[in-house]
Amino acid sequence: MTTDSELALWWREHRGDRPHGGRWTEIGEDSFREDERRITGLNRLPRQVPDWAEDVFRVARAAFIADKYTRRDAAPDRWTRRIRLCVPVTAYERWQNTDGELAALLQILTADLWDVEFRPLAGRHVQEAIPQFGAERAGEVAVFSGGLDSLSWAAVRAGADASRPMLLVMFGEGGKLLSLQQRVYESVKQLCGARRLMLFQMSQTAHGDGPGRRLERSSRTRGLLYAAGAIRAAAAHGVDTVHVPENGQLALNPPLTPARSAALSTRSVHPWTLTRLNALIGTVAGDQGAVRVVNPWAWMTKGEVCKAGSEAGLAVADLEATLNSSR
Repeated sequence: MTTDSELALWWREHRGDRPHGGRWTEIGEDSFREDERRITGLNRLPRQVPDWAEDVFRVARAAFIADKYTRRDAAPDRWTRRIRLCVPVTAYERWQNTDGELAALLQILTADLWDVEFRPLAGRHVQEAIPQFGAERAGEVAVFSGGLDSLSWAAVRAGADASRPMLLVMFGEGGKLLSLQQRVYESVKQLCGARRLMLFQMSQTAHGDGPGRRLERSSRTRGLLYAAGAIRAAAAHGVDTVHVPENGQLALNPPLTPARSAALSTRSVHPWTLTRLNALIGTVAGDQGAVRVVNPWAWMTKGEVCKAGSEAGLAVADLEATLNSSR
């Protein structure tokens, strides 16, 4: 049963999916401001997304909306929330075998108490992929935020002697930040030489953002959502690794003051987070070809990352134009 201090959210695929017991709040595709066709982007993928990868993406989207729709100031201590989440999945038996992995992952990301339930996804309507890139598939995939770490990694790999293209998965932040992301992306394109570059651009914004916001200000599940989007794209391209570049200090993100405890310090690329996420993917993917998420900058400092980007051909102006420098 749902308690007074717990919000129960149900990701709706169709009305018959509604779970029993408690008071459930519907969330789903219409919880996002973007058109669903822009989010799925199947016309920009070379083949159909495996069911397990669609499950991971749906679960991450549901967790993101639950995070944004549950205000911390409504909790008894005005911080720690109790969130109950129900998501329909295709690989239901495999998700049942995850043994609370997702709840534990969400708890370390947000510093909240999560109760996650899964239901079999019924009445699924498959939207066929219509390849834009022909038969060509990417050889590697990386998250491209527009920050200095992701820019430097993309620059290093742009000069690699590889026959297959590099796919950068970018989530548009909108406004000035989107302009900066596009600016640094152009910097990478200039370094590619003979190597081809692909861009898979997505946008995920919950309804309610902006002036008169009614949403929770913190959003520690955003990194998980971005990783899930890249995992989904990699699975469609047949790539078994997603790179999420973040220097070691930022990946660990230790609190520098007492005010930076718990969810105020994001843990989206923390080694523990990636270990748990990869274990979860391995369980739900089974023999369908899992995708691992790795941090290639985990053992490097910010200065070493800057040096790597500079040696790859980035100008000082390119490094200064990143999102990190704009905030």
